[in-house]
Amino acid sequence: MLFTELPLLERPAAARAAGFDTVEFWWPFAEPVPPAAEVADFETAIRDAGVRLGALNFAAGTMPEGERGLLSLPDRGADFRANVEVVAGIGQRLGCRLFNALYGNRSASYRPEEQDKEAQRNLLEAARAVAPFGGTILLEPLSGAPGYPLRTAADVFAVLDRVHRAGAPNAALLADFYHLAVNGDDVGALAAADAGRFGHVQIADAPGRGAPGTGTLPLADWVRVSRSGGYRGEVALEYFAPAESAFDWLDSPGPDSSAARPAECYDLVIRGNAVLTPEGITPAEVGVRDGVIAAVVPLGTGLAGERLLELAGDETLLPGLVDTHVHVNEPGRTEWEGFASATRAAAAGGVTTLIDMPLNSIPPTVTVDALEAKQACAAPQAAVDVGFWGGAVPGNEADLRPLHDAGVFGFKCFLVHSGVNEFPHLEPAEMETVLAELKTFDALLLVHAEDPAAILPVPAGLQYAGFLASRPPSAENSAVGQVIEAGRRTGARAHILHLSSAEALPLIRAAKDDGVRLTAETCPHYLTLTAEEIPDGATAFKCCPPIRGDANREQLWAGLADGTIDCIVSDHSPSTLDLKDLGRGDFSVAWGGVSSLQLGLPLIWTEARARGIPLERVLHWMSAAPAELAGLDRKGGIVPGKDADFAVFAAGDTFTVDPAALQHRNPVTPYAGKQLTGVVRRTLLAGVDVDPGAPAGRLLRRGEAQG
Repeated sequence: MLFTELPLLERPAAARAAGFDTVEFWWPFAEPVPPAAEVADFETAIRDAGVRLGALNFAAGTMPEGERGLLSLPDRGADFRANVEVVAGIGQRLGCRLFNALYGNRSASYRPEEQDKEAQRNLLEAARAVAPFGGTILLEPLSGAPGYPLRTAADVFAVLDRVHRAGAPNAALLADFYHLAVNGDDVGALAAADAGRFGHVQIADAPGRGAPGTGTLPLADWVRVSRSGGYRGEVALEYFAPAESAFDWLDSPGPDSSAARPAECYDLVIRGNAVLTPEGITPAEVGVRDGVIAAVVPLGTGLAGERLLELAGDETLLPGLVDTHVHVNEPGRTEWEGFASATRAAAAGGVTTLIDMPLNSIPPTVTVDALEAKQACAAPQAAVDVGFWGGAVPGNEADLRPLHDAGVFGFKCFLVHSGVNEFPHLEPAEMETVLAELKTFDALLLVHAEDPAAILPVPAGLQYAGFLASRPPSAENSAVGQVIEAGRRTGARAHILHLSSAEALPLIRAAKDDGVRLTAETCPHYLTLTAEEIPDGATAFKCCPPIRGDANREQLWAGLADGTIDCIVSDHSPSTLDLKDLGRGDFSVAWGGVSSLQLGLPLIWTEARARGIPLERVLHWMSAAPAELAGLDRKGGIVPGKDADFAVFAAGDTFTVDPAALQHRNPVTPYAGKQLTGVVRRTLLAGVDVDPGAPAGRLLRRGEAQG
């Protein structure tokens, strides 16, 4: 709607000259399927201008004649579906992730329920077309169109709820503040309550649909409330104004001058002599805009921002850690751990993203209903970003695709008893059936790989040696082999959880060399503790698979170094104090699980530093690699375009572990009294300091969490 004095293909360059690095377009062609040459010319104009295409509308019919979209019109459905392929192609080639589908006017030729059914069909097709590259479909209310049925945010949310239940989580509200306000929505209240559901924001003033400051709308206030409420995207200018005065308001000191800004302005600038970038630890400045890293430049460049964070001389700016193996246990076993306490512990340890395991909550995450129950618990409590794994158990094969479509990042199964009866294990043949099903939509299966045939009863008593002997390396080795062969036959992706047996490393290495789609993780307790040091009755050390001997530990470090093991995650598996049987110290009855979510970085850094392993490698294993495993494209690095999630780390500081000072719910840890090196002094999520008293974590869904 801006630069309309110019031919369409000249507008991207004009936007770049005006200081903007992102543009968006209504459908720029005359028909839903334009000639390939016209599409190529449009894409060339975007690239040559040096701007990014931030959002694109689907074909909407003849707008000057009053049409407002094709989505809900049965006689135009074929046109819309043909347009989907063109739009998705443009989006994938140009890196565009937002696609606005106008709903269409009500037609006297159809009943409203017929149009709504057609709209849902087309929305699902569009959402699935853009999901593979992280796309989101937007729906917006409109004003000034009497036949258009979506007028308020509530109207859109009703449609979105149906679409989400039908299996398309990557659809969201386009919050056009002008349309919402003109139609009577309380935009401030909406932003405060539902900003986390905004997929995109557009602004214009009213009356007149002009630039901010030409009317009466408090646009900057609404943007600020949206940011506080969890909206992290861009703010688009969708108003009418002549080119010569279109951006005068940005230079004024008025209250709305911060609602949108030219590319060189930042919300936050971080400066320090040690910033961990993909090129190594270097002096740098980091510019953050709208919760996203917008610039990483050499120290001394002089980036300007509304807020400035100067690192101390002994501090290193790290990307926030990503922990893809956390048992939060809520709902159902919140006395073991809950989202409030777990995410506080995560933030205290520099973890800004965690993915919750499908057990030990009640119900476990093996259906969409159970996932939604867990999300409802997490949403108001999460201090960091939280995603979810689904569960694969006997009899829920039909639930796997719906869970995938609802946004889980993959699926976990056990080959041995899980420890809780409501999450039964799979037999090897059942695991292979699940892998074959997951291959049809390229989902990941996480496997707790222990063979029950090789596991012995645990003798009662205080001796750790008895427990260790009950779960020999052969139990892991056998099960890892079963996973490899099933992965080889199905071609599906599989991941070995919490590897403790170094004897399995050659199997994993050979499988990877053969092209099996296999990854593996290990955990801090296997890399920092040894069987030889575990005292009698010290059930805080009990976990499954078990902590093994010192020689085994060193081989695991070697497996990390050569790439056989891909990442380090916590397997934070807490329980109540009584379940750990701390009073009696009987390894035969104590719960098997280690709580270490808050301590992972200093634990690994203490050991790595002693081995001469640089901090960069540690962060690869604990941030970039877990993010890659889960497909979290926007996490795991200090790189423009990624989320502005950071940990400020004093690598030389030391401290002694005090269980009472830990943030997770139950003060039990095998690391009590241990001196560690490395202190997380500050954690930022989306460019803002984490405040456990005002949880601002976002619930992540597969696809939405990609770039």
